[in-house]
Amino acid sequence: MTRFPGKRPWVLGLALLLLSACGGGGSGGTPPRSGYLTADPRGLSGAAGGGGAWAALAPAPGADAAAAAEEIGRAIEEADLYRVDGDRLYLLNSWRGLAVVDLAAPALLGRLAMTGVPREMFLRGTHAYVMLAGFDGGTQVLDVSIATPAAPSLLGTFPLAGGYRTSRIVGGVLYVLTDGAAHSFLATGALSPVAVLALPYAGTFAHATDSLLFVASSDGNGDTHVTLVDISSPVGAMTLRGGKTFPGTLSDQEKLHFGAGTLRVVTHDRTDGGLSHLFVVDVSNPDAPLTRGTLDLARGEQLFATRFTDDAAFVVTFRQVDPLWVIDLRNPDAPSISGSLTVPGWSTHLVALPGRLVALGLDPADWHATASLYDVSDPTNPTMRSRVDFGWGWSSAFDDVKGFGVFEVAGLVLVPFSGERNELAVLGLSPTALSLRGGIGAEGTVVRGFPHAQGLCAISTEEVVRANPTTLAVTGRVTIAENVADVLRLPDGRIVQALRRSTTCRVGGVDLPLQLSRVFPYGESVAVTGWDDTGSAAYVIDFGANPATVSARLDLGSGGISPMPMPGDRGWGMAAPVGIGVWGGYGPTDGVMSSDGRLALRTWPTGVPGVTVGSGALDDGFVVIDVGGARLETTIAVRGGFVTGFVADDTDLVFTFASFAGNDGASRPLLLHDLVRVSLATHAATAPVNVPGFVVSAQGSRVCTHEETWAAGWTCESTVVASDVVGALVTPVDRLPLPSGAYDLRAAGQTLWFTTNGGGIPVAPGGGGGVAIMDGPMRGGDASMGMPFLPSADIRTVRLGSTLAFGPTITYDADFASLLLPEAGSALVVRNGVTVDRWNVTGPTAVLLGSTDVGAWPESARPDATPGSYLLALGFGGFVTIP
Repeated sequence: MTRFPGKRPWVLGLALLLLSACGGGGSGGTPPRSGYLTADPRGLSGAAGGGGAWAALAPAPGADAAAAAEEIGRAIEEADLYRVDGDRLYLLNSWRGLAVVDLAAPALLGRLAMTGVPREMFLRGTHAYVMLAGFDGGTQVLDVSIATPAAPSLLGTFPLAGGYRTSRIVGGVLYVLTDGAAHSFLATGALSPVAVLALPYAGTFAHATDSLLFVASSDGNGDTHVTLVDISSPVGAMTLRGGKTFPGTLSDQEKLHFGAGTLRVVTHDRTDGGLSHLFVVDVSNPDAPLTRGTLDLARGEQLFATRFTDDAAFVVTFRQVDPLWVIDLRNPDAPSISGSLTVPGWSTHLVALPGRLVALGLDPADWHATASLYDVSDPTNPTMRSRVDFGWGWSSAFDDVKGFGVFEVAGLVLVPFSGERNELAVLGLSPTALSLRGGIGAEGTVVRGFPHAQGLCAISTEEVVRANPTTLAVTGRVTIAENVADVLRLPDGRIVQALRRSTTCRVGGVDLPLQLSRVFPYGESVAVTGWDDTGSAAYVIDFGANPATVSARLDLGSGGISPMPMPGDRGWGMAAPVGIGVWGGYGPTDGVMSSDGRLALRTWPTGVPGVTVGSGALDDGFVVIDVGGARLETTIAVRGGFVTGFVADDTDLVFTFASFAGNDGASRPLLLHDLVRVSLATHAATAPVNVPGFVVSAQGSRVCTHEETWAAGWTCESTVVASDVVGALVTPVDRLPLPSGAYDLRAAGQTLWFTTNGGGIPVAPGGGGGVAIMDGPMRGGDASMGMPFLPSADIRTVRLGSTLAFGPTITYDADFASLLLPEAGSALVVRNGVTVDRWNVTGPTAVLLGSTDVGAWPESARPDATPGSYLLALGFGGFVTIP
């Protein structure tokens, strides 16, 4: 397993790059060299000539889930991600919608795709009622027929204004709370809307009885308002009753409870050093709720887990240690502290059993997740019976109480755990102790676990795993969602999916021991690059053989094993000129394929001796793989500079590398870029020749570069320069200044694409074709990293003919957009994260050829066999063919 410590050196390096972009400093005492010089807005000069300050940054090589499983038919029911009916599991998956699993087989019976984020559901007979968070910020309630489990079908969709908060079924009525209103539906068969009740404050949490719905809201001033809604009508009518405001905020639904005829509320007031409050409220007159008793506790401490019974409250606060407070509620007018217990760490959730509490928490001394059993049979003297330490990591149940599974009858506690292991932790529960029995491993993040007649079941974001309840040996796996990082079609028409997993990958049904980086097809063969425990590596799969054959491991060097996108990956839209020398080597983040099947990968050049360019220290380079021959062929070592751009031109690799060229009169650093052409077939290389900027396109002797020059202050001006390069002679033939802020330059044929007016940190996923360049402001990552993206206003073009000229502009006024796949005269653009537009720019204006809602941000895009059709990998959304 690859771990990601809190502050990796490359993260610090990225931060310094951002600080230095068009605003860094230089040593005023170094005179500039002669030749074509460019600005150094990203601080490359700090890395040249031995690394300087950058050298220090280089890394060394090398719900109570039990409630969800009970029989349906309670007067009051909460929703959850899953429901079980006999041997059938109905499961909501964030990426693939509703899945139906046969737990006896086990096997996937059926599924129903959904547009939105599935949140919770109920099961009633042959109906599933599903709540979705919409991409537009609204809520949808779906009525799904499960009469045929192998083919669930949508019966009705009910859009609601406002974000989804929570839901309950009371009797035969479904109540759905959004942040602005309460909605009711008859739920005795086909779902039927009844009423909408506007609330005085935006609802956050709720608690229900058979006659009242208590809705807790923040009033915006640091206080909590609880609104009482009369839901006594058996047909769904609702009436707004009274309300009450309490000092402090309410952080989760467990701090709102009705028992023994009173409402109990626990809040935390951040003023005056922080103070937790408990309120006992008489709601016998729902129009005028009356506070009967209050209790303040734990000044100066944070408020964590809370759990109520009819007679008691159990509250956990934390400062340096974890006080567990036992509060006597038998006298509603005078709640009092019966006893307390101080233990290390804190608890996030509590489950009350007769005379006992089971707690899930965290010990901050070493950031280990823990589960504890407390004896509270004597309220005046609570004691800790036992504690289980899961090791370094966290649990998805920390933020989702329904993921904490306490099954008293089965004698089990089931806890999702991620960290040193990725599993459903299985604990034995006795009257006096907890014991860790082991774990059930799963791909993805485990979110639920439950016992079943067929065995113990673990639900993750990617699969359902069934295990023997005694030995915990896995007896079956059902894939629910797979992370499709890339998809391509072989010449014989077969589809090959590249699936990214936690520590391995699967390409076209072939399992490889790599954390996947990219795939590069050539004919019937596919080169797969990535990382393993040793370092950077590649395999070549020959799908022309039956069965497919796999090459030996191709060693790409020991530098860098992180699967995170790095500068140079098109997920960042740039190839960092500070690449290998600064980062200490980071593996095959990008590459280009020649027409004869040679793959040049930008990485630390180790292995087969080959071409050397430049002089001085080894700073950067390439490894070349003969994909057809499934072998490492040569290396290209770059000395005294760092690669700034590279492209494929027929059977050649054309690249530029930069070195520090001194400072200008204003003490701003300058770069000198040299261009080299290497024949990947013969390994012959031209001598480095100084060119104006870094290469973005090369077609024979015509080379286009991107030149950056210092303007006023620390601002930059950028220009596309077309030059004829013949031997040592460089003749600029045309120049075209680009608009301010131009970035993400990618050439395809005679079209150069770039983006302007990005508004901060636009994000584009990997994909697209054969150019990796450093250009413009650093972007925040790709969609798979979950990082933010901001609007990009214009995607522009330059025609690369005998002269340079601007082509059409693609403009989005009200949407955010990012270039996905540039082509010669056309492109795919991702709009609003989930829609792919295809544009033609061969004429005087850009023409929209078609739009497809794909439901997820594409990880990659490739042209398919039919002109105008494409294969898009959607990560956990699978893949689609458009149009």
